[in-house]
Amino acid sequence: EKLLEVARGELGYAEGPHSFTKYGLWSGDANAEWCAEFICWCVDQVDQRYGTNLLDVVYPNYSGQNTGRDWFIERGRFVYRKGNCPDWGYQCLLGSGHLLQKNEYIDSSKLAHSDSVRNILLIGVDAREGESSDSTRSDTMMILSIDEKNKQLKLTSILRDTYVEIPGWKWNKINAAQSHGGRQLLVDTIEYNFKVDIDNYMLVNFDRFTTIIDELGGVDVEVTEKEANYINARYNMTQAEKDAFPGTTNAGVNHFSGMQALWYSRMRYLDSDFYRTQRQRKVISAIIDKAKSNPTALYSIAEKVMPMIETDLTTDELVNLAKSSVKYMKYDLAQMQVPIDGSWKSVKKSAGNVLSIDMDKNVSAMRTFIYEKADTSNNETTTENSCRNSHKNSPG
Repeated sequence: EKLLEVARGELGYAEGPHSFTKYGLWSGDANAEWCAEFICWCVDQVDQRYGTNLLDVVYPNYSGQNTGRDWFIERGRFVYRKGNCPDWGYQCLLGSGHLLQKNEYIDSSKLAHSDSVRNILLIGVDAREGESSDSTRSDTMMILSIDEKNKQLKLTSILRDTYVEIPGWKWNKINAAQSHGGRQLLVDTIEYNFKVDIDNYMLVNFDRFTTIIDELGGVDVEVTEKEANYINARYNMTQAEKDAFPGTTNAGVNHFSGMQALWYSRMRYLDSDFYRTQRQRKVISAIIDKAKSNPTALYSIAEKVMPMIETDLTTDELVNLAKSSVKYMKYDLAQMQVPIDGSWKSVKKSAGNVLSIDMDKNVSAMRTFIYEKADTSNNETTTENSCRNSHKNSPG
């Protein structure tokens, strides 16, 4: 009863069925949203513990419609987040993830699937302030496969210039799918072209990526002599990026801050996109290695990291992943990139310089890598042969 009294008082329930609260307009005010989500979570916990149905019956009425549990779950609102109020601790806050819908462009029976493998698409975007991630091209696309049968973690990079059919649109670089239809169309496009089932996604903006790395205490990344020389030359760096590298970077293992790791993984003009995606996998691998070095700290790491990531994973799924993470950290790590060696050529299209690939070869290679036991003896999958003819990064 006290909880409901607080809910009504904080959210303006007694004022009637409209969208205004003591904080202002509910739909656009961060304080009101934060408070509403916290109260909603508290009431839900009461329902679960005592078998009541308070959330559906008496939760505040917005715009004349009862919000209720179904309304929040339908919109992915119950996402495990750490709140801003130290006195209240952990709670479920407004979730920014969008639930994935069924792929309308390909029958699920045509997608490779295994109950022992979970495929999570990792998406990196560079959305500017005030810009939606759904209108931004995906700069990084990487499938993290958790293979419980073979006890392996697998990273599959998809080069952003890969020329594919974007269903419902036309042929274009695969990174254009995100700007045309958000993470849903990007997932649909990968499934449609490569015939593998994507279970979930995690999306992070690059400004959050630096914070994530810093929250982890930085990461250790092995740098080649060529990469070190390029960093030390300070080519194509903003002043902030130059400030992030105050000293000399040496070949070998370097401890990188968030800004350093981001710039390293995004180096555009040193070599090619093949090496660029390899650097991205090296940074992700470094994050995994950091977790492996201290598996008991995984829960605290998750508390710091998850608020910065958009995902369609539900609270229960996140909790289950966290519970299993200690086991997963014992798995070997394998890596690959698409397109594979000998399966592509650089061509000029209306979309610019693209990678025209042998789709059958790459579909077969990706399916084999994800669903069968992968070779982990050599994860340096980028070779000079991959970069022959020097397909350089293009602005798109």
